[in-house]
Amino acid sequence: MSTLVLTGITKHLGGQPVLQNVTLTVPSGSRTSVVGASGSGKSTLLRLIAGFDAPDAGQISLGGAVLAGGDSSVPAHRRGVGYVAQDGALFPHLTVEQNIRFGLPRRAQRSARVAEVAALVAIGSTLLGRYPHELSGGQQQRVALARALAPEPEVVLLDEPFSALDTGLRASTRRAVIEALEQSGVTTILVTHDQDEALSFGDQVAIIAGGRISQAGPPAAVFDDPHTEDIARFLGDAIFLACSVRDGGAHTVLGSLAITHDHSAPGEGQKALVRPAQFTIDGGSASPNATIIDVQTVGAKLDVLLEVRPSRDVVRLPFVTAVPERYRTGQAVRVDVVGGVVVYPG
Repeated sequence: MSTLVLTGITKHLGGQPVLQNVTLTVPSGSRTSVVGASGSGKSTLLRLIAGFDAPDAGQISLGGAVLAGGDSSVPAHRRGVGYVAQDGALFPHLTVEQNIRFGLPRRAQRSARVAEVAALVAIGSTLLGRYPHELSGGQQQRVALARALAPEPEVVLLDEPFSALDTGLRASTRRAVIEALEQSGVTTILVTHDQDEALSFGDQVAIIAGGRISQAGPPAAVFDDPHTEDIARFLGDAIFLACSVRDGGAHTVLGSLAITHDHSAPGEGQKALVRPAQFTIDGGSASPNATIIDVQTVGAKLDVLLEVRPSRDVVRLPFVTAVPERYRTGQAVRVDVVGGVVVYPG
């Protein structure tokens, strides 16, 4: 078993707290993404797990064995932890095969293992004799993963490995890496600042902000029920409608909406979280409840500014549509919300 457990991890750099009382469990064979803004402490967390730095307080254990904490500190090269840096960090003077082979003990069946992990990450035999500068960015990252997997580590750490790739290559490389990790069954942690990447990566997502884990759980559960307004905004486009909670519903300018989760307290102002995908706009409705006062098209996204009747509240809706030309300034439309909402203090 290679369950990774972090308990009360605290780390200061330059006298400033970078991580504060971080507790997280990564089950054996699972994939966890840690997502946060720049400076939130996510890369420092990986360095502590890898053994490049030591925590000031707390404990890191793997499969029940303590790696760091108290009087224990297992050297990085003996932890059974593989690490893939943001730029891959391949040796430029070594071929692909030599890079993958680098971390293998001499007694191992090195050629067989190189071929095995190269196939696992979809690196063809024709690429094994090439040098890193002769590869695409996506190929370089897959070679870096192969090198990390070759010694059969218990845990692999991925430090924003897709951030330098363009959008299309990032998506295809991520899919290839996820498939390889699934086949290998290795416990994995990915750190990223990309919310979509974090939510699509695996079994668990942990939100880190100000050096603390603010929420962790299955991606769908975290997205559907962000525990705070800040987390809700961080995870994607969020529209907040002023509301009052009564009779089991959130009463807004767009009517009474079903409540899926309520994080507010009785007697205080409240607001309801609605995601763009929940809105429908009908330009041909016989019972319009809003007027479009501005329309902006940004690629596939449409930003619509609406004045809702009869309150005259102004609501901005960012959403994706295949036919943006059907909406125009001054048009009367029907706006409805599909599904339930999450309620927060107003």
